[in-house]
Amino acid sequence: MPETLTWSLTSTWSIVNSTVATWGILDSASSLTNMIPIDANYLGLWILIFIWLWVILWVTKDISARTSNIFFQIFSIAIVAILTPVVWLPIYFLIRPIWYKYEKEFFKNALIFSFVECKECGQKNDKDFKYCVNCWTHLKTTCKECKTLYPWDFPYCPECWAPNYDTLKE
Repeated sequence: MPETLTWSLTSTWSIVNSTVATWGILDSASSLTNMIPIDANYLGLWILIFIWLWVILWVTKDISARTSNIFFQIFSIAIVAILTPVVWLPIYFLIRPIWYKYEKEFFKNALIFSFVECKECGQKNDKDFKYCVNCWTHLKTTCKECKTLYPWDFPYCPECWAPNYDTLKE
């Protein structure tokens, strides 16, 4: 161990001890030294404990954002907390869900909005289709003002904002 590191840790620790003794936080400054063994020999251990706790907190936050399944959340946190992060963190990366919860909702909404439901039979059709593939009903209506085709369930024309009187009556 370099002497400067040992001296800086020893001098820093003595300043903490004298401050604690002055403020009367503990009965004596020596009890703080006995309670937390900070020494150059234990520095690696403290860094390892800090990294381990940080990984546990990160896994907790990450798995909570990825799934609502409480069993899977507890299992993921337990494998990293009980066992070493060096071994189990790569395994966690393999078993965790690919997408975050909000990304799943985004893709689900994008899929929903890419279809138009037929007003007669309820068949879901592509938004670009003019007729239903099941019953051949018109899926689009023509604007009375600008003659643009748009889905029949829109209350207003997306081009000129003229009202769709057929939808507004229903």
